[in-house]
Amino acid sequence: NEPPVRAALRYARATSGPAAARVWGLGERLGIEQAAFVNGVAGHVLDFDDVTGPLRGHPSVAMLPALCALAEAEGKGLAAVCAAFVAGFEVMGRMGEAIGDEHYARGFHATATIGVLGTTVACANLLGLSARQTADQPPSTGSAVPVMEAAPGEQRNATVAPISSTVAKRRVGCSARKTLRTTSSSDRPWAAACCATCPATSGVQT
Repeated sequence: NEPPVRAALRYARATSGPAAARVWGLGERLGIEQAAFVNGVAGHVLDFDDVTGPLRGHPSVAMLPALCALAEAEGKGLAAVCAAFVAGFEVMGRMGEAIGDEHYARGFHATATIGVLGTTVACANLLGLSARQTADQPPSTGSAVPVMEAAPGEQRNATVAPISSTVAKRRVGCSARKTLRTTSSSDRPWAAACCATCPATSGVQT
């Protein structure tokens, strides 16, 4: 019942595509991107979430909103979600170790900057994308999330996780539509709705 969550829900209801995924705690269903966004806000706004040392950030709240919404839309089970989560977590941890503390010390919030890359890998794993298709995603996602740690706490927490989840989901969804052209709009209405509004898929038949 936090104000940022209520605001996110109003926005999501106004912009939602076909109902494909649940909003946690409400039973309401929204478009996959909107559900991931609202759940990301709700999961992180109070900052009561997990943290991992190498990342210096919060891996679960970056990944789970996107993974759960995508899995629900795609009919994926718990085993597939767990495997995808492990893949994304591994990427976040290794990138965090490689970048080190300087990233955080310079003011960047790793939940968004590194978290969105791990979430991209997790979503790609869930969709069964190839290594090449997955590797094509991170440059465009990472450039979209220069979230600074210096932002006010509630404001930062209300944006970090949903940015990670929705940007990653959109980029992976667009990649799937561009490279897996045998997928029809009727099979994945959430992907068609995503691509209809995303310049990355301009000209792609959905």
